[in-house]
Amino acid sequence: MPEQRVGLVGLGSMGRGIGKNLIAHGFPLTVYDANLAAIEPLQVLGAEGVDTPRAVAERSDVVVTVLPNGPDVEAVVLGTNGVAEGARRGTIVMDCSTIEPAVSLAVSSALAARGIRMVDAGMGRSSKEADEGTLLFMVGAEPEDFQAVQPVLEATGSDVFHVGPPGHGITLKLVHNLLSLTMLTASVEAMVLAGKAGLDLHRTLEVLQASTTGHGHLRGAIPTQVLTGDYTPGFRVVLGQKDLRLGQNLAAGLGVPLQTMAISGELFTATVGKGRGDWASGAIVTVLEEIVGLRLADLAKQQQA
Repeated sequence: MPEQRVGLVGLGSMGRGIGKNLIAHGFPLTVYDANLAAIEPLQVLGAEGVDTPRAVAERSDVVVTVLPNGPDVEAVVLGTNGVAEGARRGTIVMDCSTIEPAVSLAVSSALAARGIRMVDAGMGRSSKEADEGTLLFMVGAEPEDFQAVQPVLEATGSDVFHVGPPGHGITLKLVHNLLSLTMLTASVEAMVLAGKAGLDLHRTLEVLQASTTGHGHLRGAIPTQVLTGDYTPGFRVVLGQKDLRLGQNLAAGLGVPLQTMAISGELFTATVGKGRGDWASGAIVTVLEEIVGLRLADLAKQQQA
């Protein structure tokens, strides 16, 4: 059994899978979520559930946070009954949230003043991979801190990259998500165009997957969401909108024009404006479908009949 005691704060679609795999690899695990009902499934598997982030830190050598946004990280880590109040000197906080790099570095600095170390570990892939333990991690950390958390990362991910000092992991995550979500936007536009042109959608997808256009969304969101009409939340539209905004802010601050990637954010914003922010990210296609008067899931079903 691993010697490190691990704490986990944030048990949504990603955090839940991370917790499941930490337990499967024998890590003693303490968990907390603001939604107390989210704690029970991991308790059933052997985790200890507690009622504050502070209590998590009191029982942990490494505290993993998986939270929606920067203010959530600040509140959970530095707020009343937060991680910093329960952590000992030398405890490592590993934040896997997608937040502004400046916020990550500010939290890291505040923790360092208390003798607490911090690692930013941006995640790639989806809740499916979180459940399977095959996430991608982009880690910003001092070398000795990366070495300390590596067993935790390898228990939950199949591809772990140390990409530089603190702040570099989350920065690369923003670059990653800008590109990834832009590829999703382009892909739903391509599929709507193919459908409107009368092409067979399944054959179109097969060709796109086999060519230089092939990428993860053509094997994920397009066949499982766009062509089925099932937008049960995994990675939600509103989180994509947030990540694109953070990436655009990063680029603007550095004076880097995003002549292609900035446009994709508008489709995410339009989808949120339609009241579909809590749908899975592939739901951005629904805005285009309404414009052209075509529902791809219906067409795909007709073509298979």
